[in-house]
This record gives sequence, C-alpha cells and structure tokens, in this order.
Amino acid sequence: MFDTSRWIRQRRRGFTLIELLVVIAVIAILIALILPAVQNARESARRTECRNHLKQIGLALHNYHELHNALPFGYVSDPTNPGVGKGWGWAVPLLPGLDQGTLYKKLSPDQMTLQAVMDSSIHQEFLRTPLSLLVCPSDEADEESHINRRFSGFTLNSTVPVVAHVLQWPPVPTPGPTGVATSVSSYVASLGSDWDGSTTTWNARQLLGRGAFGNNSEVKLAHVLDGTSNTFAVGERSWSSFSGVWAGVDFWDNCIFNGNQMVLGTTAYKLNDIPWGSSLDCQSRGAAGFGSPHTGGAFFLLLDGSVRFINDTIDSNPSSVPAERGTYQRLSDIRDDQKPGNF
Repeated sequence: MFDTSRWIRQRRRGFTLIELLVVIAVIAILIALILPAVQNARESARRTECRNHLKQIGLALHNYHELHNALPFGYVSDPTNPGVGKGWGWAVPLLPGLDQGTLYKKLSPDQMTLQAVMDSSIHQEFLRTPLSLLVCPSDEADEESHINRRFSGFTLNSTVPVVAHVLQWPPVPTPGPTGVATSVSSYVASLGSDWDGSTTTWNARQLLGRGAFGNNSEVKLAHVLDGTSNTFAVGERSWSSFSGVWAGVDFWDNCIFNGNQMVLGTTAYKLNDIPWGSSLDCQSRGAAGFGSPHTGGAFFLLLDGSVRFINDTIDSNPSSVPAERGTYQRLSDIRDDQKPGNF
C-alpha cells in the first residue's frame, strides 16, 4: 500500500525556491546591518592609531627639547647660499627618537646637506624609506610623495659598471624621471596663522612664522607665552590635499607647493579647506593648511604633548589684527597674548 505520509515527509526535507530566497534576503539584511558596524570599528581603531602616532611624535619633540633646550627647526636653510634651495625638515632630527636611528645615520644630516643626499645615487634612495609612524592609517596615501611635493632633480638609480674597453668604476648613476619623490608624511608642523598668498617672495619674518616651527627656528617652550596646552605643534594633512613629506623642502625661501608647505601647515586657511592653486601658486588653501580623512575635523598635537581632535566647525578668522583672530588661528600662534577660548 502506498504510504502517503512518508512521501510527504521526504518532500519536506528540501527547501523550496521561495524559502531559499527568503534565507538569502535575511542574510543580505544582516550583512547590511553588520558591515557599517565593522567599518566603524575599523575606523575607530585607525583613528586611535593615528592619535598614538602624534603622541609618539610629541614624546620625540620633548626628548629633543630636553637635549637641545629648543624645538627642532621647521626646516633649515643657508641664506648665505641662496642657490641651494633644499633644506632638511623638522622630522629629520627627530628620527632617532622615532626608532629610526639607523636611517638617521644613513642620511648623516649633520654632515650632509639635503642637496648632497639628493645628488648621491647611494643616499637618495634613503629618502624613499617608508615611515609608517608618519602616516595616518585612515589616510589612503601612497608611500611616495604626491607629484606636487616632489623635489627638483633626477631620480638616481644604481647602475652596473659600463663595459667598454675597460670597466668604468665607480659606476655612473643613471638619471631617471625628473622630479624626485620621497616618502610621504601625513603630519605637518605649525607655521602659525600668517600666510601671504599674494607673492612667492617672502621676507625673513614671514619665513619664520608665528608658530612653533619656521625657517631656521629655535623655539623654546619657555617662549610659548600662550601656554603649551593652548598651542599647536603638529597637525594632520590628508593625501587629498597632497599631504607632506618628512625629508624637507625643495625651495626654502618661498611658499609654493614644494616650498615651506612641504613640511609646514598654516591656519590662515580653515580646517579641511579644499586644496587650491597650481604648483607655482602660494594660494594653496587646504594644500597649505591642515585637514584629515576623519569625519568632522583633524587630530593635532599640542606643545604640552597632548593630542586633541579639533572640529572643523571651530571659530576661524585669519585676521591681521591679533584681537580679531579666531580660536583656530590663536591656537597656532605661540605668543600673540590672545586666549584661544574653548576648543
């Protein structure tokens, strides 16, 4: 006799097409709900790491100050030799304090100028050493500097001896592409709130700036009359605004893309402003200022070693009159005798 109940039970062992579609839809909904939470958790971890990078830079700055009784220069230059435009940036003397003592010895900045390193087929490659501590994990930056942040000159490649009648030794460096890329940095030091975008010819006072770092600056913490807890030291600049570099500047005496803004940032432009101008233009806006890939603001290291997240809605007014400057500008000037207000 045919067992109808058994036949029904056997048929129910599988899923119908409708049931499969329902299961797939439920899984898709769960993924849609979970994915943003996972992404938020990852970004939170990246933000924490970015903050910790700045804290380590702060420790290195304070150790340097303790040894030398001053902060490092923003970038160094030799005004008596204006034909050499390249100069080391503020991060180079900090390398030993950032666990990069070996790289510091290879570069030998105490004995070699940046120009000399750039002209050496052996030493130039050291400038392309990636430094993860100087890159914010939230930023999708390349390892090498943006095309707008390249140094003038040729990329020098190591070569084998040229075979002619005799071997040529030492080998002759072969020029590569024009425009020398170095490794990138997501962090630039504070020049202050002054910025003259109307000309590329800056005087010594403008090059020195009003911030903690400038051309050949030697700022002591005792000189920071506004208080170290109220003054920017280093802040972020994202790849979308061409970031910066740690090595130094290509032209120390001006403010174009490969001038002082390669290593320094200004609060003359609002936080997270759009990048603007050409490579030969000082009206760079976000490319000369500060900004980040984080939503709503950017991290800043203050001179007391603390790290604060500054909202891009902060009061901002880059006035030439100190009393009229916004909170954002007052935080970047070391001795304007103006209280920054809440931030």
